[in-house]
Amino acid sequence: MDSNKLTTLDEYTFISLTELVVLRLENNELSEISPSAFRNLSNLRTLRIDFNMWTTIEDFTFESLTALEVLRLDNNRISRITQFAFYDQSSLRILRFENNFLTSTSGLQNLTSLQVLCLNGNKLTVIDQFAFKNCVNLETLRLENNRITSIHKRSFESLVKLRILRLENNKLTSIKTPTFQYLVSLETLYFFDNKLATIDETAFSNMEKLEILRLTGNELVTLGEQTFLPLQSLRYLHLHTNQLTNLGGNTFQSLTNLEILTLYNNLLICDCNLYPFVKWLNQTKSNVIGATCNGTTISVMNFPYSECYDEGFNATEITNIFQSSGDGSVGIFLLSMIMSGCALTYVIQLVGDGTIGIALLSVIMSECDLTYGIFLIGDGYIGLVLLFMIMSGCVLTYGIYLLGDGTKGIVLLSMIMSGCVLTYVIYLVDDGSIGVVLLSVIMSGCVLTYVIYLVDDGSIGVVLLSVIMSGCVLTYVIYLVDDGSIGVVLLSVIMSLDDGSIGVVLLSVIMSGCVLTYVIYLVDDGSIGIVLLSMIMSGCVLTYVIYLVDDDDGSIGVVLLSVIMSGCVLTYVIYLVDDGSIGVVLLSVIMSGCVLTYVIYLVDDDDGSIGVVLLSVIMSGCVLTYVIYLVDDGSIGVVLLSVIMSGCVLTYVIYLVDDGSIGVVLLSVIMSGCVLTYVIYLVDDGSIGVVLLSVIMSGCVLTYVICLVDDGSIGVVLLSVIMSGCVLTYDIYLVDDGSIGVVLLSVIMSGCVLFIVVVCLCIKCRTSRKDMFDHSELTSSKSLPENDRNLSRTRK
Repeated sequence: MDSNKLTTLDEYTFISLTELVVLRLENNELSEISPSAFRNLSNLRTLRIDFNMWTTIEDFTFESLTALEVLRLDNNRISRITQFAFYDQSSLRILRFENNFLTSTSGLQNLTSLQVLCLNGNKLTVIDQFAFKNCVNLETLRLENNRITSIHKRSFESLVKLRILRLENNKLTSIKTPTFQYLVSLETLYFFDNKLATIDETAFSNMEKLEILRLTGNELVTLGEQTFLPLQSLRYLHLHTNQLTNLGGNTFQSLTNLEILTLYNNLLICDCNLYPFVKWLNQTKSNVIGATCNGTTISVMNFPYSECYDEGFNATEITNIFQSSGDGSVGIFLLSMIMSGCALTYVIQLVGDGTIGIALLSVIMSECDLTYGIFLIGDGYIGLVLLFMIMSGCVLTYGIYLLGDGTKGIVLLSMIMSGCVLTYVIYLVDDGSIGVVLLSVIMSGCVLTYVIYLVDDGSIGVVLLSVIMSGCVLTYVIYLVDDGSIGVVLLSVIMSLDDGSIGVVLLSVIMSGCVLTYVIYLVDDGSIGIVLLSMIMSGCVLTYVIYLVDDDDGSIGVVLLSVIMSGCVLTYVIYLVDDGSIGVVLLSVIMSGCVLTYVIYLVDDDDGSIGVVLLSVIMSGCVLTYVIYLVDDGSIGVVLLSVIMSGCVLTYVIYLVDDGSIGVVLLSVIMSGCVLTYVIYLVDDGSIGVVLLSVIMSGCVLTYVICLVDDGSIGVVLLSVIMSGCVLTYDIYLVDDGSIGVVLLSVIMSGCVLFIVVVCLCIKCRTSRKDMFDHSELTSSKSLPENDRNLSRTRK
């Protein structure tokens, strides 16, 4: 009977339809229904009267419908429900009243089987105390799109099974306790688009099953840190489009199952009150959307930690956990400390024999993020060291793996700083010699890649260099044979003869519209047979002389080349003496703001070894200077490198003694307010003598000394850290069997001194030779140490 023009129903309309189960009267023009119209429909289960013009439901209208389960009255003009309209409706499960003119909820009580009640889209203003009395099985209640301004604190007292409550688009200004405390089964609560300004901190107590909470489009300014504490099951929390200015760190701490948190369109202020939230944000696995303050995305990297604490030590969190083993040694030591914008967290695991199992340290201070792990295996050797550092726009990552015998496995370093990317790998084989060194550098539009392979006897195997800069591509290979002399110089193409010597060397260079091609043919005895140079380039002036003497050995007398092309000036002289060795090579290049000057002086000895190589390069604000000195036996004397690029200064010296082992390595790095200086001294047998590291960065000074004895074990480790008024000093002493003798930790901060001492039994004592020298004398002196110094290790 739906979609007709029925206007009334009297008491005789359905008198004979006693077995009727479904009655559909929707989309008519019913404005009046007799209270006796349904008196013989005792088997009716579904009744639809929606989309009509009914205005009032009289008492006992549905009294005879004892089996009725679904009743739809939506989209009428109902403004009043009399007190006994639904008298004795014990089977009714679904009742829909949306989009009517109801102003109160009278007449809806005692519907004990009701599961779904829809009152949305009416004119309700107040939900009174008895609105849903005895509706104990109600699971879904829809009250959205009304004009509700207040809800009595006991309105939901009977709704212990309610799972979905919708209150959006009303005029509610607060959530008070205990309005929702009876809703112990509630899973979804929609409260958006109200005028909500305050929430009692205990408003959500007893709501442990709540999974979805939408509070968007309100006027919330602050949230109490206990507000969401009971919501252990909450998965989706929507807080966007409010007026929140601050969020406490504990506000979301208890939400361990939170998957999505929305915060966009708020007014969060980037001040120290927000720091606990930033800390939580860095730790949580939840998807936080739109967390911004002052128009900037909130992150641990751009938050001003150092402004949030006094100059002196101001610890806000210190946690220590000790677990003792049966033998009295320490099982676990955990320290988490936040002081003066510096957060440190580390774990030290000491196994039963007193050796260290695992040490993990995470440090965040003044825009500097360091994370590394040290794993010491049972015999006292180091397993793996991983360091990840982000500071002042500089990212460094490297891993050091030390094998069981104390030798190094792999060293990987990746550095990104000021538009400069460096990546290299150093592989040290078991005997301590270097396997492969790979370096790839990208800086200021310049790409350099080369490989140095050092064979087991310490001599160089192959050097490959590819350079791309300012539209110029160069590739060449230098092969050094075992005796240290140069075997082949190859550029671009290698063609090997049957006896292993090079047949043809072909060079093709394309730069700034300039093409150069030449062939060098080396005969079997290594001397040069033919030199051919062909240049094709527009607006280019070339002047060169090739003099090939007519001697049987075919050696070159003099070659002079001066080229001026497209703002690029090249000048060099090659002088080859009669015996085929090179006298002097001078090259000066100026091109596109890049200046290169170097001198190669090859001594006139019969072995043709190199005397001195000096290279100074200035390109795109980058200055490099180094000297390579090769002694007569082909080994390297001194290598000095000074690099200045984009506010970054690096200086180091490598001294290789005659047998190929390293004497002293000094590195001083100054970059973005960070100064690092360390010395590595390797004695003749390849073991390390002394390592001194001093780091000054962002008001933080770190200095430590590591002394390794001849057998590769660690002698003494001393660390002194001074940062933001905080001094830490500790000494780790390892006895001969690799176990730890004494671990002393001294912390001085804001007049507070902490000492932690772990003492393990020591049995034997012996003295070992160490090579030690003073750090200040090394960095100030231009000379290199020639003698080892002794350092005695004292049993503590």
